[in-house]
Amino acid sequence: MAAGNSGDIQMNGNVDWNAIAKQTLRYQYDAKRASVCLWFILFFFNAEQRREAANQWESLWHDLSFVEQMALPQPPPEMKPAPYPVEQMNADLALLFKNGDVKMLSETALLKPESLTFDEEGFRNRLLDRYTDNGISIEPGMERLADTLPAEFSFLQALISQRADDKEQARFFFGHLRPLGYATIKVLREKASGTNLELVAQALHRFLVAEETLYKNGYEGEPLSARPIN
Repeated sequence: MAAGNSGDIQMNGNVDWNAIAKQTLRYQYDAKRASVCLWFILFFFNAEQRREAANQWESLWHDLSFVEQMALPQPPPEMKPAPYPVEQMNADLALLFKNGDVKMLSETALLKPESLTFDEEGFRNRLLDRYTDNGISIEPGMERLADTLPAEFSFLQALISQRADDKEQARFFFGHLRPLGYATIKVLREKASGTNLELVAQALHRFLVAEETLYKNGYEGEPLSARPIN
C-alpha cells in the first residue's frame, strides 16, 4: 500500500484538507489492524507478554470494532466484555493441553488432525523467506517461531505497518494466516467451551472475516468508507 506524497495533499499550491483527512484515516485504519494482530501475538506467545494482552483486553474489542466499521458494509456492534485477568488466561489456555503447560498454538498441532496436506519444512522455509524479503530479521535460535500462529500475525502486522504491496498481503493471508486462524478458532471452541477462550475465538473469527472481506472487495490501500461505491 503506497503512502501518499505531497502532491496528493496540495492543489494549485493550496492544501487539500480532504486528501489529508483521507490519508489520516488510512493510517489510523492500518494502525488498528496492526494493533489487533499484536494482541493475538501477545496472547499466544508466552506468559509475560500475555499479561500485556490482559491489560489490552478492552482495547482489543475497541480496535476490532474500528476495523469492522471500515471493512464491513454491516459491522456488528462493539462488544465490551468484562476484564480477563492474565491468571484466568493462563488457566484457560492450560485446559488445551493434557500436561497443563501453557504452550504456543502451533500449526502442526492445529492442522495435522484436519484433512489437510501440510509440508511443515517447506512452510517454515517459505515463511522465513518472506521475513527476509521484507527486511525482517530473525534472531539466531528463534527460527522455530516462524512456524507458529503468533509468527503469522507478527508477519501480517509487519506487512501492514510497512505498507507492503496489497497483493503480497493477500497471498500471504489466504495461503497461511486464514487457514491457521480458522483451525485455531475450531480448537478454542471445541476444547475450551465455557471459558473466555470462546470470546478470543470470536474476536479472531471477526478479525479474519474483516480481513477476508477487505481483500475480496479489492483492497487498494483504503478502508471501505474511503473507497468509491461501485
